[in-house]
Amino acid sequence: MSNLTKHKHTRRGLRIALTALVIALLAVPASASSLESSPIVAGTTALLQDIATVAAAMSIATGGVCAIVFAIRKQMADEQDGKLWSKRIANAIIWGVAGGLLSGVISLVASYYK
Repeated sequence: MSNLTKHKHTRRGLRIALTALVIALLAVPASASSLESSPIVAGTTALLQDIATVAAAMSIATGGVCAIVFAIRKQMADEQDGKLWSKRIANAIIWGVAGGLLSGVISLVASYYK
């Protein structure tokens, strides 16, 4: 599959998602005085908080499990493969921490709605 085809599908999906978001935002009338009580804002805040909680738990747990599995595989590997497994262990830890940080950013964004 060529790069042009991949990008065409990505752009189409992005357009569909943005169109759905605009339709959802236009479906509920909002005024500046009652923005906090708007169902879209309340639902989005709850959704962002739930995503942050799940992202923190899943990323840290998944990173830890992957690091443990990679450490076991490193013990069973020879010298050359051991270096590869060491890199994978480092990547699992880094991405686990990055996922935890991402959940913090999501929580920060959700706090601006309040």
